[in-house]
Amino acid sequence: MFHSLLEIKHMTHPQTMPAIRRSDRPTTLKSHAGWASALTSKAGRHSHDSAIQAAISFHRGLTDGWDALEQVRQSRNPKDTAAEHLSKVDRSVKTILETYSRRLDGVLDTIGRRREALKSEISERLGVSRSDEVAEFRQMMRSLPSASERGEILARAIDQGDTVAMSALMMTQSPTLLGVTAESLAGYRKRAINRHAPDLEALDSALADAQSLVIDSQTDSVGLSSLATGDVETRQRFAQEAESADAAALQFAKALA
Repeated sequence: MFHSLLEIKHMTHPQTMPAIRRSDRPTTLKSHAGWASALTSKAGRHSHDSAIQAAISFHRGLTDGWDALEQVRQSRNPKDTAAEHLSKVDRSVKTILETYSRRLDGVLDTIGRRREALKSEISERLGVSRSDEVAEFRQMMRSLPSASERGEILARAIDQGDTVAMSALMMTQSPTLLGVTAESLAGYRKRAINRHAPDLEALDSALADAQSLVIDSQTDSVGLSSLATGDVETRQRFAQEAESADAAALQFAKALA
């Protein structure tokens, strides 16, 4: 018995798995360009920093990998059985996860070392150094009768780029040594960095975002993997539909023999 044109078209286009569009993916895996732009924009003049670029490269590869996987999912070889196609998809998913799991450690190490180095760069920019004058400045601060006076001196010293004051701020282990609260100490440190090393602070903030992005995108990839390979019901339905298409194609071929 001959099949309708619709059935013949169905036979010549093997069943495909349910599509996973970019819009279906977790936010971290939808678009690489947006994330890359956000990181480089925040990093500003340091957008070409090697650690930023390492994170961008990692994320680009991961999102491209999921694009390529979708091509594998939707491109069943007519010669493959449904089980063989599902096996190829499984292997492709495992390859993505294993490849980027290995790369993740290296990227995180690169980011971590760069952020650690930034601490020294910021201290150098602020002129932080140990000296007897730093101890004398701390003693003078503690001798002041009010918090408002201590605050005025610190604010003025920061704005003027007083390296002795900023050394005291950045190296002090306990806020009581300066006669201020822990909250105030953190605020003055931030003010000093904003005033004299804003570009380095921006880079550190971008690196923190990059760190979160690579971790989250890899974690989301693990979650997406189960959707990519399909749950039991989806795999069974795909296998049944594919086998029905294969059987119909075989019947058609026999009818023409």
